[in-house]
Parts: sequence; C-alpha cells; structure tokens
Amino acid sequence: MHESLDGSRIIDRRETSDGTLTVWSQRGVSRLLRVDGIPAASWSENPLVSPRQSSEILSVVLPLVVHERPERVLQLGVGGGEGLRAGLGFPVNRIDCVEPNRGLRGLVAADAAFDDVRLSWRHLSSALDVSSGSGDYDVVIATSVAPVSWRSESIRTVEFYRNVARQLAPGGIFCQVLSQRDVGSTAVTVPHATIRSAFGLSVQVQVGSGRVLVLASNGDTLLDRSGFVGRLQGPHVRAALSEMGWDWANVLQLPVQQMSEQSEGAIYHVGSGWLAAKLPVAALSGGMSQDKALFPARPLLNLVTVEDEWVAELRERLADLLKGQKLLSRGSDGFRTYRSAVDQQIIERPRFVFESDSNQGFRRSRHPVDRRRQQFLRVLGAIEKAEEPTPDQIEQVMSFAEPFDPLLSEFVHREAAALWLKRSGDTAAGELPYRLHAVYFGRQSVDSVEDVHMAIRSLLRVEPTLGEAAVLWDHCNALLEVLEQRWSVDLTRRGGAVKAAVTIELVGELFDRMDSLVELDPRLGDRWVHRREVIELGLIEPLRIRRSQRPLPRRVTRILAN
Repeated sequence: MHESLDGSRIIDRRETSDGTLTVWSQRGVSRLLRVDGIPAASWSENPLVSPRQSSEILSVVLPLVVHERPERVLQLGVGGGEGLRAGLGFPVNRIDCVEPNRGLRGLVAADAAFDDVRLSWRHLSSALDVSSGSGDYDVVIATSVAPVSWRSESIRTVEFYRNVARQLAPGGIFCQVLSQRDVGSTAVTVPHATIRSAFGLSVQVQVGSGRVLVLASNGDTLLDRSGFVGRLQGPHVRAALSEMGWDWANVLQLPVQQMSEQSEGAIYHVGSGWLAAKLPVAALSGGMSQDKALFPARPLLNLVTVEDEWVAELRERLADLLKGQKLLSRGSDGFRTYRSAVDQQIIERPRFVFESDSNQGFRRSRHPVDRRRQQFLRVLGAIEKAEEPTPDQIEQVMSFAEPFDPLLSEFVHREAAALWLKRSGDTAAGELPYRLHAVYFGRQSVDSVEDVHMAIRSLLRVEPTLGEAAVLWDHCNALLEVLEQRWSVDLTRRGGAVKAAVTIELVGELFDRMDSLVELDPRLGDRWVHRREVIELGLIEPLRIRRSQRPLPRRVTRILAN
C-alpha cells in the first residue's frame, strides 16, 4: 500500500525479539524505519542530497549546547542514529547508548561513524537501565518512541522520570522527544505534567512535524546559562545544523512554551495505563482533544541572555537569515538576484572588526563573514569566465557551502549545478545531486516548482544502469511526490497554467523513464500500475483542469450584438 501511495520502497526486513523491523527507501538516500508497521525513525544516508532528521539532531544539539560543559551523556534509544551521530561530533568524554534491540543497532549504527572509543552500548530497556543506581550524567536524552506503541508506556511515567533525575549530575539536563502527531496534544501534555513532578524546571520546544522537545532540570537555571550564544556558534554545532539546512541563528527562533500551573494534577504512574488504551484509538479517530494549558510560545532568544559581545553579531545574523529566506521564497528570481543582493549589502552595510597586530597593536579589518562572501563572489566570477569549468573548480565553489551561511549556502548548490551543466559531455550525474539538494532542502511553494522541473530534466539525462536503477526509481517517485505537494499549495497563482503544462509534459517523460527502469529491474514494477494511477488522479488531472482554465488576455474588447 505504501509503495502505491507515496512511492516508498521496502529494502530490508528483520525479525527480532522486540518486533518486526522494516526499512523503507525514500528520496533515494533517505530511510524510514517501521517497527511492527508503525513509523519509528528516519535518517539520511547522504546529507548532501537529503536533510537529516531535525528533531533527533536538535534533541542532542540543544541540551549539549545549553549545558556549560557536558562530559558524560546517556542516550536512551538509538532512534534513527541521527542524534547519536551528532552527539559524537561534540567534545564529550563518554556517551552511553541504551538500546534493547540489537537488531535495530545493526540497522542504523553499523557504519564507521559510530566506531568511536567514547561510545558504549547497553542492551536493556530504558526504564530498567535508569532504575539501577546513579550515573552522574550531565545530559540524559530519551529519543522519540511512537506514542501509540506499547514501548512508550514505560518511559512516560513519574517513576521513570524520578529515576532519570537520579542519573543526572548537579545542573544536569534531561531532554525527551515527544510526538503528538495523529494522536493529539494529550500525548505531550500528560508526560510534560509528569516531568514537572520530578523536575523543578521544564519547558517545551517545538521542533516541527508534531514533535516537541521537553527539557528539564533540577538545577538553578534551565535555558538561561552563560555563554549559550557563543557555544551555539561552535564548528561542531554548525556542522550538525548544516546537515539539516539550518543556521545557528535558526535555533534561537525555536518557539518555547511553559506549562501552566493548572496542569499539575495530570501525573501519569506505572499503574495508570489509560494512555496506552486511548492513544491507539485516538490515532484511528483523528486525535484526542484536550486543553493544552500552555503559556503562549516565545522564541528561545527571549529566554536566554545574550552577552554584549554577541549582540551586534546576532542582530546581523538574524537580518541575514530573514533576507536569505526571502530570496529563497522567490524561487528562480531569488537565485538570479542573490549575488547583487550580497554584493550590495557588503558595500552599503560593511562590517569591521579589530584584530590584534604585533606591530600596530590593533588594526581594523573587514568582518570574516563579509570577507568570505567577497571571496566567494570573486572565485565564482573567475570560474564562470572559463569555457568549461573543471570538477576541481566546481569543488572549490562548493567549499563555500560550509559553514552554513544564510545568504550563500543554499545558492552554492545551485551554482554548482549550473557549472556542471556548462560542461560538455555527459555531466548529468555530477549535476543531479545539487539539483536534488535544491528540491529536498527547498521551501514548499509553487514558485519552487521550477527547481523540481530542473531536477527532473537532470535526472532524465542520467543514463540508467542496473546498479543505479533502484536509486533513480526512488528519486523519480520522490520528485513526483514533491510536485504533488507543491502544486497543492496554490493552483491560482499567475503563470500557473504555463507551469502546469510544463509539469504535465515532464511527468509524462518521467513515466517513460520509470517504465525503462522496470525493464532494467523488474522488481521495481511491483505496484507500479497502482502508483501510476495515484499520480494520474492526484497530480495530472488537477493540472489538466488548471491548464484548461487559461486566463483571458489583459485587453479584451467587448463584442456588441447588432
């Protein structure tokens, strides 16, 4: 059924003592894990093409940045491995990962990135692990578990949270990922109220897709800790965030909520059990309704102290973030004008810093961010003058994608794709990853349909082989799904009829390519007839109607009857 509706393709299935694990391929390089058929986690095999899972990464990055000096970390559940991977990028002394399912560890944590001497594993349930003694951890992280699953029952009780509190060192932080998607806010408010009974301080941080992080501590402060903004700009933090397509300033815009005192009574015990009985029913009926009893959300920036040395830097960064989002929202027009916008900003609003000089004491020089942007424009201008850019020159352009810059990074991938297109010969394989990046990391708006069109054209120029047939198939399905999502936003914008005609034509060519991929690998043809019918009804038919409703010319003369 999933293969017909959204183009997901099952690539692995394992029977373990804890349940049936299935891995589904999405977007060519993304993976979705289902446990007994219930979506449990996701991860990206290649963050250059598809972004990493945001809630998992933030569940690790945020508490590790908030804490002044984390050394020992306890992670309860491996999830999709994204958070653990990000945590290993921090300068911590030890990470203990508790995962009861050995088969799951083999699925998501088998590559060399997890081969780290600081990482140790314990294979037992999270509730049992935290009940045994005190670990003196600086940070404890509980990864997301589907709220309708029986596995989540033992990690949302007051007994569990009290045991977690005993595991923390003074000033330590607990972070749990909770999901209310499909079941309603009760799946978040009840565990949060229970957490409040075990911890003196707690907040909710909304991270999108119906998920929130609940951060808690028994220390004197929770979020407002000295040096937070400076730590947020660390190279390891920026590297982890860039794989989600985020800048460090994005974290400061996360909405934060606190629970009101009216929710104090909703405490969940081991013997309660009513969430396990009601949430699966709620998922089938569209969710449970309950008063959230939360204070209005405020950005994280309003809850932390910004030191004087970072005020100007933060103000400029937030302005850059806003300008970058506006340029990206303009689609192809934003790509054509971003260079002049960056150059104009450097000229009209130059920034300078004072640097120590052994001869003169101090000297004034241009801000490192402005210097880097100027260097990028010079390098790109020089390479564009070449008749045929070399792969090394394109890599030189790509080197400016990291660390993340809100005015450059997303456009750098588009520039690399354009340079590959300028080369002679068969260059589609080099161009395609950057076109796919623009789509998968892009904004969901009709204006960005043009990015999808360019990615499809690039994919159609790639010569399919048996070894790459499955990956190309997944990208074809993913691009069809993205087209359907983005066209569903708004079908009434000016120029929609023209874009609709182009989309219909490209989808037809994509169907032909998928037929050829089925000939290469017949296993891909399973449910292809049903999948094609879903695309015809959900995407092609509405676009044909839109194409037939062309607007009248601007000058319409009135026809008078005799």
